[in-house]
Amino acid sequence: GDVAFRILDNINRVKQRGLPDGFNDALESETRIYVCDINPNMLNVGKQRAAAKGYGEDGSLVWVEGNAESLSFQNESMDGYTIAFGIRNVTHIEKVLSEAHRVLKHGGRFLCLELSHVSLPIFKEL
Repeated sequence: GDVAFRILDNINRVKQRGLPDGFNDALESETRIYVCDINPNMLNVGKQRAAAKGYGEDGSLVWVEGNAESLSFQNESMDGYTIAFGIRNVTHIEKVLSEAHRVLKHGGRFLCLELSHVSLPIFKEL
């Protein structure tokens, strides 16, 4: 949910900048962020947090119960794919990556956020 909220915040900032006629309408009508989780309880927590913060009232957030190893989305249907703190929790990482590749449009962006203990000295300073 948090990543979806940040994406929506960025889209709203772009809208507020005053884009050429028609572009705002297209951006608003095309904005759909799918929040997918295998755990229905986590989806409910996300929905509650979204409602409390006023996100998704316009239908821009779509909540989907699903498995990252076998997504229900069509091939090449997504402009972006994010996974945060999830790769480490799946059974078959290669299946998750394959599914991400399958659903991404050509030129789409894959963003993976994982944090762990840093063992390389050069990165400890960052």
